[in-house]
Amino acid sequence: MTRDIDKTGLIPGKVVDRLPLYLRIVKSCLNNQVKVISSEELADAAMVNSATVRRDFTFLGSLGVRGSGYEVEVLYRAISQKLGTNHAWPVIIAGAGNLGKALTNSPGFNSNGFSVVGLFDVDARVIGSQVNDLVVQPMSELNETVKDLTNTIGIIATPPSAAEKTALDMINANILSILNFAPTLLKIDKKVRVRNVDLSLELEVMAFYSTQAANKKSEI
Repeated sequence: MTRDIDKTGLIPGKVVDRLPLYLRIVKSCLNNQVKVISSEELADAAMVNSATVRRDFTFLGSLGVRGSGYEVEVLYRAISQKLGTNHAWPVIIAGAGNLGKALTNSPGFNSNGFSVVGLFDVDARVIGSQVNDLVVQPMSELNETVKDLTNTIGIIATPPSAAEKTALDMINANILSILNFAPTLLKIDKKVRVRNVDLSLELEVMAFYSTQAANKKSEI
């Protein structure tokens, strides 16, 4: 689960959160040469109800005749356009530790219009090393690397103590969309869109549900 600390615009945040899942499902249909998919089939794959799917799709414009299903190609284009994944998004990652390297090598960060174009760190021991086809650069070169790029997304994969300074460095480089993997909340300008992905919080949530399940079993 991610936590959006900014507004999502005209589309409700919960709908925005579901659109990438719909896109993944529809892309799988395309790969399997499926031409039409119903709201019920989409709902089953996305683990929501069909009314939610139909309501979410009202934000995508006209998608065809109701009751006849959705043309997969039309739906894919509509979701891609709404999400903005129909054009290139350069991504830079700050933090070349285990997490930063894993993200750099992840197919998900080099697909659907996204491309990791820079990996940065402040540790002289890793600067100059190679990860995939990227050479780890010093943070001091961030501005120079992104100055000619547009719509750059920054990813923070640093220790918590370095996260806020890293975010400020990104903002100074005119990176205003940040995905933060460091387990800390960033206190920065509200004009910057930040998504926090805190894996430790997710583990705590899982611990809660596991405890509840164990308690129910003990009551039987």
